[in-house]
Amino acid sequence: MWAIEGISCIIILIIMYFMISSLAHSPLVQKLTARMFEDFNRDFDVDPWKENEKP
Repeated sequence: MWAIEGISCIIILIIMYFMISSLAHSPLVQKLTARMFEDFNRDFDVDPWKENEKP
């Protein structure tokens, strides 16, 4: 009884992992995530490169 539910849960997790990984490699999603990170860096001013530029 529990084995069937466990196996189906693992299969769903594997399918979700492959869907997310295939989405992450598509250029449209990469553009959207890059834009989201740009907005995040501008709003919160979180930029690791600025700290390295200081003498």
